[in-house]
This record gives sequence, C-alpha cells and structure tokens, in this order.
Amino acid sequence: MIHEGFDVAHQHTRRSPALIAAQNFHFCRSLTLFLLWASTRRNVMNWKRSVAAPFLLGFLLLTSCVIPIPIGLFIDTKEDPAHYAARLEPPARYDHPYNAHVVERVVPAAEVPSLCMKMVADPFGAACSLLESNGTCYIVLPSDGRAPVATFRRHEIAHCNGWPANHPHDG
Repeated sequence: MIHEGFDVAHQHTRRSPALIAAQNFHFCRSLTLFLLWASTRRNVMNWKRSVAAPFLLGFLLLTSCVIPIPIGLFIDTKEDPAHYAARLEPPARYDHPYNAHVVERVVPAAEVPSLCMKMVADPFGAACSLLESNGTCYIVLPSDGRAPVATFRRHEIAHCNGWPANHPHDG
C-alpha cells in the first residue's frame, strides 16, 4: 500500500457559519428579487398569472432560502467514543490492506466535507473515499475527528476493498 498526500486546488479559507448564512441569505434575496422582476416582464402572461406568479415565486424562494438546514442536529455527539469507534469497524472480509495505490489526505474535520464534495463523495460523512477506475483509492480522513485517524483509515480502506456505502455487517 502506497500513501502520499494530495492537494486540492482552490482551497478556501474557513468561513464562520454566521458568515455563510449571511452570504446565502443575501444571495437568495438577490435571486428572489431578480426572478420577481423577470417574472413580471413577460408579455405572454395573462393578468392572473402576472399577479400570482411573482407572489408564489417569492414565497417559494424566500421560504427555501431563509430556513437554514441544521446538519449538525443529526449527529449524535453524546454517543460513547468507544461505541462510535466500534460502529466504524468494517467486516473482516473487507478489513485488510488495499493492494493498489492509496492517496490519503489527513485534514482538520472542518475541511473534510469540502474535500469530499470535490471528490464527488458523501460530504456528510466524517471521512470519505473514492475508488478510481484505474484502481487508485483516494481517502480523506479527519485529523481531529471523534475517533482516531487509524480507525477512520481502516473504515475507508474497507470501502476501497469493496465494502458498500450502506455498511452491511453480514459477513
């Protein structure tokens, strides 16, 4: 197994959740105003559509943009660390070294979602892996996650070895 670091182009500086929420709100408000303006500029609409469409469109966009999605609420932070680490353990048939090229990146947990999204992997997991068609397996691991890096590594290498994403433990 060969390990090497990899760099993802265009890494961004960290933004606070409050800044992200404010930027998203301003973007959604601008988009809503533009769409409202554009929806009133069509000559083919009848009177009822030209009156109702902007209000319906505005209501739809405002409710979808203003309500934040609390992703952190779905994570059980009260779970015992030993139990959490045990849940990450792969089945024995997948728990062996990967016999091809592995490219590993260990980063702070806050950076894992953006790197996983760039790899087109699950951005909601604590770590992620991507198996390329040439056999190279890319893994992103948190340096400060809820389990040791080695535990996340075993879990992601098991995915490289064919363990499905739905994590079956039936042998």
